[in-house]
Amino acid sequence: MKKMVPKRNLIIGLSLLILMFLAAFIIEGESKSKEKSEKEKEDIFYYVNHKETIKYSFPNRPFDTIVTLEGIGWQNGKFIAVFETKFLNDTYYSYMPRFFSPTLEYKNKKYILVDKLWTEGALDGYKGSISRYAVTSKRSVFPKDFWPEKITVMGTEFTIPDPTSKNTEVPTFKGEKEHLYTINKSIAEDKLTYKIQSLTTNQGGGQLSLIIDSKDENLKEQNIFLLRDDQSRIYTFKKSSLPSVYQKGENTYIFELNQPVPKDIKTLEFLKFEDEFLQSHLFTSSNERSVVIIENY
Repeated sequence: MKKMVPKRNLIIGLSLLILMFLAAFIIEGESKSKEKSEKEKEDIFYYVNHKETIKYSFPNRPFDTIVTLEGIGWQNGKFIAVFETKFLNDTYYSYMPRFFSPTLEYKNKKYILVDKLWTEGALDGYKGSISRYAVTSKRSVFPKDFWPEKITVMGTEFTIPDPTSKNTEVPTFKGEKEHLYTINKSIAEDKLTYKIQSLTTNQGGGQLSLIIDSKDENLKEQNIFLLRDDQSRIYTFKKSSLPSVYQKGENTYIFELNQPVPKDIKTLEFLKFEDEFLQSHLFTSSNERSVVIIENY
């Protein structure tokens, strides 16, 4: 005859198993909470807001850029710096990226911050356009208590005062999630009409759908196309997606964006202009036409 296990012992055993499971769950939760708390303490950002005018090293370059060192800090154990650049010209266009790699010294060695964490807007320059980016070093060479006296950009020194304010939330890029905007806007010219149909945004960039109506056969396209938002950030398109020659009648195109659109936009306009070569990476612009495709977002 089999010996039966008392019901009381079975209940006690199950209770112990449940208690052990709950204890493990609580310990794991406390461990994750502690790790998150420690990470938040490590991620620190100090605002500096130091502005300097930087000139490109190209000979006879007729434009400058205002570079603002917004701040410095540490993220995931790495030293980071956030910059804003503003293109100082109302008539020129340049596809030369306005990305400046800052240099700083530590223990008598120079280090260049070249790894981009994120960018906001295209680094091209057009009519006072603005872009932002964050850079860091390839290796974690700087201790958390390291405070540089200066950062050098293209030979210009940005002096860094002792920290007066602190923000544990390090600036990050917040892009527009995937969204479809239905648009019914157009730009009409003598022989070409640009009909914007829709804009699709996503974390990687997006697509602008157009129908371009041509009155002539084999009409060549001679314009530069951009998007520009209410904060003077511009967005460029992949060259492979842009038209070169139109057939007579309606031509359908999908312009592919190179940059994602930030979440904080209020208005967005489509613009086109003619360009004329001036010197290396620099063009004069003329005959600009534009139309707002998103407003009161």
